[in-house]
Amino acid sequence: MTETLNTYLEVTDVGMLQPGDYVEARRGDVIHLRGTVDSMAPDLGIVWITEPLPGYRRIIDPQEFSIWLRPRQMPGDRGISEQASAFNARPNR
Repeated sequence: MTETLNTYLEVTDVGMLQPGDYVEARRGDVIHLRGTVDSMAPDLGIVWITEPLPGYRRIIDPQEFSIWLRPRQMPGDRGISEQASAFNARPNR
């Protein structure tokens, strides 16, 4: 994996991913998809993710996109589900 300044790591082997990992699919510096890893097929080199909104399941083919992993342990990181819950709990203004 290659580390970048934005704290994401480039995934060079989809077998390193686990369900629940948060990833981005990029072409160059443009993010096309992001979400939580649902399942993988390491023999085929593909990953299925669930996007946070609207919750669609998508396939990521590493021949089309580079895959970037958000590290599991970041200081002050409450995780995607807790962040979404906190966001949804805010009163409307």
